[in-house]
Amino acid sequence: MRKVITYGTFDLLHHGHIRLLERARALGDHLTVAVSTDEFNLGKGKVCTYTYTERKHILEAIRYVDEVIPETTWEQKIIDVKERNIDVFVIGDDWTGKFDFLKEFCEVVYLPRTAGISTTHKREFKRVMNKIWKGLKKKIQTNSLIRKYYLIFRELPPQLRKKPSAYFLYKQLNDSLREGGHDKITNLIKNNQHFSQPFFLLFLAKSQFLRNQLDQAVKTLQSFFLHYPHHPDACYLYAEILSLQQKKYNAWKTLEVLLTYSRRRKTWQALSNLVDNEKDFEQYISLFQRYFPLEKNGMPINHLSYDLISHFANAAQRGGKIKFALLLWQNHYQNCLKYGFDSSKCSTASNSKKYTDKLASQALSDLKTCLDAADITFFLISGTLLGCIREGKMLQHDKDIDIGIWQDQKVKELAEAIRCSGYFYILPSSNNDILVVRHVNGVTIDIFSHYDEKGNYFHAGGKCRWRNTPFTLTPHKFLDDQYLIPENYSLYLTENYGIWEIPNEEFDSALDTPNMEVTNIDKMLIYLYKRLSKKPDIQSSLRIRLEQKLHYYQNQVKVETL
Repeated sequence: MRKVITYGTFDLLHHGHIRLLERARALGDHLTVAVSTDEFNLGKGKVCTYTYTERKHILEAIRYVDEVIPETTWEQKIIDVKERNIDVFVIGDDWTGKFDFLKEFCEVVYLPRTAGISTTHKREFKRVMNKIWKGLKKKIQTNSLIRKYYLIFRELPPQLRKKPSAYFLYKQLNDSLREGGHDKITNLIKNNQHFSQPFFLLFLAKSQFLRNQLDQAVKTLQSFFLHYPHHPDACYLYAEILSLQQKKYNAWKTLEVLLTYSRRRKTWQALSNLVDNEKDFEQYISLFQRYFPLEKNGMPINHLSYDLISHFANAAQRGGKIKFALLLWQNHYQNCLKYGFDSSKCSTASNSKKYTDKLASQALSDLKTCLDAADITFFLISGTLLGCIREGKMLQHDKDIDIGIWQDQKVKELAEAIRCSGYFYILPSSNNDILVVRHVNGVTIDIFSHYDEKGNYFHAGGKCRWRNTPFTLTPHKFLDDQYLIPENYSLYLTENYGIWEIPNEEFDSALDTPNMEVTNIDKMLIYLYKRLSKKPDIQSSLRIRLEQKLHYYQNQVKVETL
């Protein structure tokens, strides 16, 4: 059997579409049509008149079409061709040359557009629709009410989107989760035994997980899976629980199966966090190359997204392959210079500040309650201390909260205390001196272990460590509560920032911190390549300084050439 595949949105179906499908089907015995999903189109800035389900239904009724599948990512074409044993890839000739990379796997045919279908009219229609979408997108971003319910709409399953009570219950449960209101979540689920309950069991599972009730969370998720067997967020949570229960094989299989139903890049992130050794990484790379073709040296054949490279490199680092991770980022940066940077990584002026003082205050207060109960001392450090002293609040550009603990308080023991609090997710980390937690309201807190070495205090990251003169702690009011800080905070801040009293908008912790000592040059190079791969997101002056620092460290270590 000769199998053919084509791709498209197929919205507002017209004669040209039918003619293309007819000619495509004539090239073989079986025609598969990959239709862009609504979510994928939104990511491209497109809005369709008909939903994916409606467009799929229409195409399935056409006699030339044998099978309809979802198109969820740009990268899936090679996967589809290989897994479905495709012989011919067909697309309109306005894409001529763009898919020649598929010739390695199948025949590529660019079909001429049907005569009589005005390209001008199509372009005008596209222009008008894009204008409409930009207007809608602007309203979604600026109108808090519209944005709030649009985000709920995206999360709800299709059968619940037309039911107002579903939106109300979703918001109640989500607000309760972000506030740590676990009793309220339990009562809401218990008292809403109606059509929507199966989907909202996911909130109950998250609540049980946050309270370290892992067995109960597993049972709740199993009930949820009876109705939504391949829900990505549920699968991620389930895999994390299985991993904590020392069932890594089952966790891996859960995520591996999910790949056949969802092309979310986050799945590769979840898989990378399961890598603990070289054998695990071999398993990861074996699975990765089933979806993304690799060179003999392990480098991707095609230019992959920033996210995919991040997850791939993270798996390599966790598997002890630091040099390979460095080569991945070096290769990715070179490809960015050649083919362009990932625009999805650009920051936009419309993005609101995530870490407000109110949210930070709540996160710190809940952590303080948790650590006080466990008799664990912590204190403010780094950017959080700078904001506390200089601004009396969080720094405007801060992305997280930084606190310190003493070395005799083990990070693993600290994690166990926090895991039962009901307020924090423990984020994966391969560094035993750092614990990263995320509050249910979204605020991230980095917890650094401090140790004494030759009369100096140090705290470390993956690529470097910071040295301070020994200090004692004293209470200080910050965000409506009392927190411990270094008593001689002026000396501490001077050692960390130099002239700290005056704000420096161009200050970068990897470039300008006076007391930083690089402990792993390979990891520092990885950090710099990652920063530079976000080229559209950084100012030209900072980019120049990053490039200078990159060359500086490259001269200190021999980086293998590709």
